[in-house]
Amino acid sequence: MVMKDLLKGFREWSIVGKVEKFESKRKEYVDLLEQIIRVLDELSDLERLISICRGKIPEESEANINDVRSLFQVLENHSCLRIDRLGILKEILIEFDREDLLKEVDDFKKRRCDYEKEERRKGKSFLTVLTVSPLLLTKISDTLMSQWSRYIITSLVETIIRQSADFCITISCLIIRLNFA
Repeated sequence: MVMKDLLKGFREWSIVGKVEKFESKRKEYVDLLEQIIRVLDELSDLERLISICRGKIPEESEANINDVRSLFQVLENHSCLRIDRLGILKEILIEFDREDLLKEVDDFKKRRCDYEKEERRKGKSFLTVLTVSPLLLTKISDTLMSQWSRYIITSLVETIIRQSADFCITISCLIIRLNFA
């Protein structure tokens, strides 16, 4: 939230859109994990789940696994499970013969890959424009620098005004004290 507010303050709307899209994909991933956790919890076969994951998690971490959620947390902490690493989920779902959830994982992966492919295509288009027009890059750089300079100057002026106000208040207090002394 803070990041989006900061970007909005700088009027970086395209980046705000990307942050929102990332948040949306992240929420979709978390929702998918929650759905799988609920189903696997109902099966009450934690030992079997842990045995499927052996070799991917350190043995000492197994003692901290009390339920499916904590297993997934350990997998995430060791980068075995991430938004772009769903292989372990697929292994688990195949082992438990959950074709319905396996399809959900595959659909999610396809949507994520399609989105990333589109973003790469857009990025290549932008790079093509920059390659065709080096002047454009200079213009973008100058614009960013002037915006950055404006921000720095504005910040400095605000600081000076704040400090001047504090200084004026201090002088006023001294004058009042001298008048009453």
